[in-house]
Amino acid sequence: MKKKILAAALVAAGATFSLHAGAQETYFGAQLGIADVSGFSDGTALILTLGQDRSDVTPGFSIEGEFTTTLSDPDVTFRNGPWTDTFSVSYWSIGGYGAFRHALNEQLSLRARAGLLYHKYEVEWTESFEGDVVSTMSGSDSDIELSFGFGVLYAVNPNLSIVGEYTRISSDVNHLSAGVQYRF
Repeated sequence: MKKKILAAALVAAGATFSLHAGAQETYFGAQLGIADVSGFSDGTALILTLGQDRSDVTPGFSIEGEFTTTLSDPDVTFRNGPWTDTFSVSYWSIGGYGAFRHALNEQLSLRARAGLLYHKYEVEWTESFEGDVVSTMSGSDSDIELSFGFGVLYAVNPNLSIVGEYTRISSDVNHLSAGVQYRF
């Protein structure tokens, strides 16, 4: 439920951006990413970004709001004879970034960004004996951290770009993602 509320807030913020955008371009991005959590197998993440070009402030500058959630959870399994312990982690985050884009030519641009994000992690531990679940426990944690990323944009046309990006979510979580960005 909280994820839906945060996604709705992001959309509402986007509507506010577009109302106040004037001549500035607003853009929306959707990416799928590899959720790399230290010590766990890779999972997948959905990344939704809403941004507004603010080249009136500084050429190539934009502001972005972003919502991220895991689609498949990173996990790790330990076996000791008939005993199996499995830990899985899911998370979501919402953040704000300042982003810079530098055009190399008419189609290819480099980008870098930095900002603050709030993230919440949920870890579940399952203990099994010979395949039968013996116990399950879970816990959660949240924090506000600095985040940064860099990537490339390839303009398919004036409104649609393909984006590839690396983002550091926290000291233990990174994303390598690809998707599209639509300017309107």
